[in-house]
Amino acid sequence: MIKCMTYARKASHKMLGASLALCLLMLPMYAEGALHSFIKSSFTEEPNVLILLDTSGSMNYRLDKDETTHGDGSKPLVQGKNTYRYFGKDKDPGENRTGNNDVRGDYNYHPNLVYIKNSDLNGITTSEKDGYFARRTSLEPLPGSGESIYKHPNDSRMYALKNVMWRLLHDEQIYKGLRIALATYYQDGPSGPTKPAYSQGNLFRWPPTGSNEQNLQYIYWSYSTGNSAKYDNALLREPFESTGNPDHLANLRRWFSGDGGPNDMRAIGATPLTKSIHQDKSGYSTTSGSALQFFRAPGVITDPCQSNWLIVLTDGADSQGGGTPESAVQKLCSAKMVVYGSKPEETAKKIKAFVIGLILPSNTSLANTLHKMAKEGGTKYEKAFLADNVKALLDALTEIFKEIQSASTGQAPLVSPPRDSEDEDGLYVVEYDPQQARQWKGIFKKLLGSEDADGKLSYSKVWEAGERLSYTRWDARKIYTSFAGLTGIGNNLFMINSSFASGSNPLLDSAAILGIADRNDRVGFIRWLCGKNEYNEEGGVEIHKLWDICNSGLVKVGAPSAPVFDPLYAAFRDTYKNRNKLIYVQSNAGMLHAFDDKTGDEKFAFIPPNVLLNGRLSGLRRADGSNAYSRSAASYSRYLLDGPVTVEDVEIGGQYKTLLLGQLGLGGAGMYVLDITSNTPEGTRFKWAIENDVHQYNAVNRDVVLKAETDRKVLYWKGTANSTDAVVERAHKVPAGSKFDADYDYRRLRRTVGVPYIGRVFSGTSAAKATWRWLFIMTSGSTNGVYGDYDSPGAVYLGDLDDGHLIRKFDVDSPVTSSVIPLSAEQHYKEVRKFLAGDMSGKVHIGDLSGWKSGDWDLYSVLEFPAKNSGISRSLSTAFLRKYETWVFAGTGDVTGHVANSTGDVNYFAAANVTDVQKGSPLKVKDDLLKLEPGNGGDKLDASLNPGKKGWYLELAGRERMASPPVYYGGLVMFTTFIPDEDVCSDNGNTRFYILNSVTGKSAWNPTTETEKKYKQYDNMKVPGFAIHAAPESKDGGRGKYAFTVILPDGTLWPVAYSSLDEDIPTDRTTGELLYWRSR
Repeated sequence: MIKCMTYARKASHKMLGASLALCLLMLPMYAEGALHSFIKSSFTEEPNVLILLDTSGSMNYRLDKDETTHGDGSKPLVQGKNTYRYFGKDKDPGENRTGNNDVRGDYNYHPNLVYIKNSDLNGITTSEKDGYFARRTSLEPLPGSGESIYKHPNDSRMYALKNVMWRLLHDEQIYKGLRIALATYYQDGPSGPTKPAYSQGNLFRWPPTGSNEQNLQYIYWSYSTGNSAKYDNALLREPFESTGNPDHLANLRRWFSGDGGPNDMRAIGATPLTKSIHQDKSGYSTTSGSALQFFRAPGVITDPCQSNWLIVLTDGADSQGGGTPESAVQKLCSAKMVVYGSKPEETAKKIKAFVIGLILPSNTSLANTLHKMAKEGGTKYEKAFLADNVKALLDALTEIFKEIQSASTGQAPLVSPPRDSEDEDGLYVVEYDPQQARQWKGIFKKLLGSEDADGKLSYSKVWEAGERLSYTRWDARKIYTSFAGLTGIGNNLFMINSSFASGSNPLLDSAAILGIADRNDRVGFIRWLCGKNEYNEEGGVEIHKLWDICNSGLVKVGAPSAPVFDPLYAAFRDTYKNRNKLIYVQSNAGMLHAFDDKTGDEKFAFIPPNVLLNGRLSGLRRADGSNAYSRSAASYSRYLLDGPVTVEDVEIGGQYKTLLLGQLGLGGAGMYVLDITSNTPEGTRFKWAIENDVHQYNAVNRDVVLKAETDRKVLYWKGTANSTDAVVERAHKVPAGSKFDADYDYRRLRRTVGVPYIGRVFSGTSAAKATWRWLFIMTSGSTNGVYGDYDSPGAVYLGDLDDGHLIRKFDVDSPVTSSVIPLSAEQHYKEVRKFLAGDMSGKVHIGDLSGWKSGDWDLYSVLEFPAKNSGISRSLSTAFLRKYETWVFAGTGDVTGHVANSTGDVNYFAAANVTDVQKGSPLKVKDDLLKLEPGNGGDKLDASLNPGKKGWYLELAGRERMASPPVYYGGLVMFTTFIPDEDVCSDNGNTRFYILNSVTGKSAWNPTTETEKKYKQYDNMKVPGFAIHAAPESKDGGRGKYAFTVILPDGTLWPVAYSSLDEDIPTDRTTGELLYWRSR
């Protein structure tokens, strides 16, 4: 599970994006002129997990005692007219709830094996029933139809194993996203009754007791007697395959169902433990052999970064030789693994092993062997899990599976919005769950915070949007789009699921919009998109309806509350004073969702036209390089709507409106605008959308490339009264003697990952009244991940919110990837005279909009990092310090995938006073700033000793790059960096958390209790964002240390005590960084 969260508190409006470091694979175009969509791949192939189960005869022993039960409690095996009973006996027969015989206990009974059927007791006398079975008491639930009052014997280890595995294989949180294979010791059968030479169970004849087992009959599963090497192996019962395949999941479950069929697991035979783990044999096997041979088979290890795990569950010492069990684990886990068939050969991750022992604590000799095996397994558990009861076994397997799951996912950054004065102390948590061949599942929660008398923070859940959506039928959702040929009712939005009858829904009656040839497939696609289980993905009628909110911003829109002193705005504020509060957030279902902030209910969703056009959306059901529509359970998760969302109350045409600007982010080079003034689906209107169509899939190299210039176009959609105009296409390459339309020259626009800014500029006076022009400012975006596009030039766009036309465009030599950061110390609300933007070459630019005419505006660099850095992504901020000095805080490198972190890059963090920097004379980091050592907390900029220095900088360690945006708080600048592991397959590494005096760079960490360095390191963590919870003006124990709490994306709280500032720096809590959050 991957998390990010938003922490709502009083502060200036800001938002931080949630994202992961991404390895991007791409999706093809499906038709000429179609828009390209990008596949998500923040994880490698699903982990391989082999479960090796002990099926020797001693698994019929009691779990709590070395005493046979003569069976495992399962239902009888029926062969023709013969019924072979396999119950065994209960340790506490008769009418009782003793020990584990209470049906009401949480884990006492297998859900399918509680009361024995009357038909299964035919021929067994009452005295035998009372002597071998526990009987229901009056306080326990009544048996079902056809069931007796007698309970299945539940004391054997095999019964416990089936009970636990059945439960785990019905818990999606445990098995999801894994390729699970199942192996046991080698057995044949079943055949008819016989008298095997050795066993501890499998009795079917009554009574199930006696010391001379040779006089009793058995159901015969063949096993090794020491004379046949055939049986000194493991047997692969189920191959490696994704649990996302319902058929494979059903096949795994049947071995633990207890139904008595031929695939019901039985316990008989010896214990070839060592040889089942490792044998000195080359090659592979898909049937019998060792765990090593199973992992070597074709189609098992398909990616060098795929993780491989063995879980061994045994109750006995090895009986068949071949070395020691611990040496077998050591050889298995040190064996070289490769991707089968790879040329040149690709080395894969080695196997790691967990060990569980179903043994008594008193069996110290066997326990020591199991612990030695676990130590050789290479996991963090250097001892085996030992279980002598069902709960301990369940806990052990649950912990192991969670460890495997956690090793295969990463953590998303934090989103940190404030709140307005009427809001609660709220926390918005976003989690997304990567799936293989499925849509990633999204979870969106609102929590409320409270503090106890000691200031301790805690949260309780208010709602979870995915949960709330499960209460709305798929066909009752209000999902809209706007596109040429689709007519709205009352506005220009068309409900995609309004009707499925032929002739009633233009979206379904023609292939032109969705790009799906068959009408039945178009109907199925829309039903599936709305949440219907159209392709048998999950049990039930519907699927999980909320898809992943991966990198989207969040915005809350309630009653207008901006401090705008204008009669027009006062009237607007009064008209909408009771406007319901909605949370707007994008998901990679291609939808902008509007959730009720109070209840979490989805009020409506919207699909922009640039997501809908020519097969882009339907790419969710098309594999890379294929035009075939998938009617199977498999689908393909894409980046569709994955960027920032920004909202503002703006004046257009003499009236105020609330406009939402949404960007596609990693989903593409596009954006769209909605009028959400009413905050209702009926009143919402589509205004316009823009897309720079420049990407295409290269089937030969299986990657995304830049289109030839002759094929590139800028696409434009504009809403009308009740529909949308046909898309306007503007070819990049214009005929000789012609000029490209300057109003819509978005030819440098790329994947729109940077957060835009909506503000206003002063444009003069009219009738003694100031006049303003509202505009958006945005950067051209990321070119990373697109072959041939990395070095393309960038731009900064200033556009009109009413129709998207450009007011001014500034061309930049490198892609401009950062968010737009206004320098907002102006007198009027949202007035922007200057702003910051950073590019992929490591330059920070200032935009100067102080002139009344757009032709007088300018953009120039004020700070330049040395060459061979990774570029500026999210790590840009500003603050006004001491007599309104303008300081810029910036760092290079990122963990979002927006810029490329290349081998050999050197990254930096800098704090620079750019107040007096003039055009053409930018500050050079190494020349004009003082270098400080990250390892020396006391190292600082002393202005009296360094009068020519305009700030300070840090050179980060090798592979270290910025992780979070810098946060200015109380005179301090804080940020996290990340140092990835050297293992290219690892998404893990170490986080360094810097807390520094913003002007001097001196560490604010307490050198005695915390660290003498400028950072505190947290190993095996990635912290790409954080929020601040302040204890206002509090002191830490009266020692003169200010205190606050840092909140991490996983909910961890870091209490921080820092030294009081020794410089004349404002200690207000404001920052110049205006990012994702907008509370209006």
